[in-house]
Amino acid sequence: MSQVAVAPMPQQSRSAKTRHKLLDATVECIAELGCTGATMDRIVARAGVSRGAQGHHFPTKSLLFQAAMTHMLDGLVEDLRLQTEHIRAHRSDPASVFRHLWNEYFSGRLFAVTIELIVASRTDSELRDALTPVTERFHQQVDDCFYILNRGSDSSDRQLDSAVRLTMSLLRGMGVQTVLFDRPDYYRELMEDWLRIVTRMLAEPAEED
Repeated sequence: MSQVAVAPMPQQSRSAKTRHKLLDATVECIAELGCTGATMDRIVARAGVSRGAQGHHFPTKSLLFQAAMTHMLDGLVEDLRLQTEHIRAHRSDPASVFRHLWNEYFSGRLFAVTIELIVASRTDSELRDALTPVTERFHQQVDDCFYILNRGSDSSDRQLDSAVRLTMSLLRGMGVQTVLFDRPDYYRELMEDWLRIVTRMLAEPAEED
């Protein structure tokens, strides 16, 4: 019986696959070992690629970390879009978007990666300059999703803006606290208490300018 020849993967596809492996491996290494422990050797070994391939895509560790943060947050943005559509389709509570963010990002390893990179960027201006617009884009997406979910409500833009800013500050603070205090029930109750406050705030008549 004759064998069917398998066409080789195009160079562009192989390159994209290698890049994706490196980015995933970087996020995993930072989550487990921190920025200092996430050495190039460990990242390359986890990705299963050569040092030559790593050097081709990311000549420096800083460039790799920048791309990994972008890769991680872009994935979260896409997930947030899908979750927003799910909430709209099921006419669920708009605040569910914040519960989702807590469960999928702030309470887990992905936010741990963010903490590591924020600390590293404090003394690395190149990393800081690269991560700032990425982070701003992520927060803008959160804003957009919450506005979409509250479309048609009587809440003013100022009320919606305050609700997002205050809630995100709470989530960030709780995310940092989880490093030292692993109390999932406590944080869940705290968030629900806060979301009840936000719901009442948005139900208040909007102040006229």
